Amino acid sequence: MVEKTKQKSPRNKKRYYLAHPIKDRLEIRAWEKEIEKQLGIELVNPFYDAAEIGNIKQVDSGEKGVYDSSFDSSEIVEGDLELIRNADGMVAIITKNISVGTNMEIFFNSYVLKRPTHIIVESEELRGHSWLRYMSVRFAGKIYKNRKEFAEKFLGKDDGQKRV
Repeated sequence: MVEKTKQKSPRNKKRYYLAHPIKDRLEIRAWEKEIEKQLGIELVNPFYDAAEIGNIKQVDSGEKGVYDSSFDSSEIVEGDLELIRNADGMVAIITKNISVGTNMEIFFNSYVLKRPTHIIVESEELRGHSWLRYMSVRFAGKIYKNRKEFAEKFLGKDDGQKRV
């Protein structure tokens, strides 16, 4: 069995849970690795850093579908919640592939845990949505229109790190 959580990062590096649609995981994974280097943060990706790793291998091989009902929902959800609890905040990406999981993770991080929630809303139509605006600004988060804007404006936002 794959370990559900990683050890906490040293306190000189902030750790953010990376919420995003499963259907966009490959593209977002490539972006994640670049942005971690650029910003000096750690992004915890539930599809690659948690219990879902085994599930994702089955999806990627074509053995199972993205929302296969044979996946252990309790293991997946509880694993994600644990990763969110162990993070300093969240970076969420809303794409054209609307994700129930991403929205639930945003609510848990912002409303329940009261932690910074930075939301990249790539759909112009959704960017002004009341729920997304409320959840992002409630505890020092922000809404960004795309990943490029996030990279440019996140620097020094709430992580207390100096940038070079």
